[in-house]
Amino acid sequence: MVRVLFADQGTLPHLRATLREISDEARATRAEYAGWAAFMIDDGGDFPTRMHTNALAMRFMMGHFSQIIAWAEWALQVTSTWPDTITPATSWAADAAEIYRDAARHRSPAGDG
Repeated sequence: MVRVLFADQGTLPHLRATLREISDEARATRAEYAGWAAFMIDDGGDFPTRMHTNALAMRFMMGHFSQIIAWAEWALQVTSTWPDTITPATSWAADAAEIYRDAARHRSPAGDG
């Protein structure tokens, strides 16, 4: 993510390669978790008495990696129209502002508003 944050210091091909790497890594790790899930189903796992609590963590991890993949795919789609990593600072400013406005709606830790 640091390479994404500082992508304006590099080239668009480097940024897009980073996004693909992020997606690929998340897909590979999600597949590892899917393998562990299959093991739990088939064998009960190493700690069958913890299956219920491990399922809580499994749900989080699968969602986490799926979200990373969805974000990377979105970012690749968005950056496919960028000419470079500098120009969008002005040409994509309205889109960026909307993302910040949406994020700012979650300022209260008490809820989703």
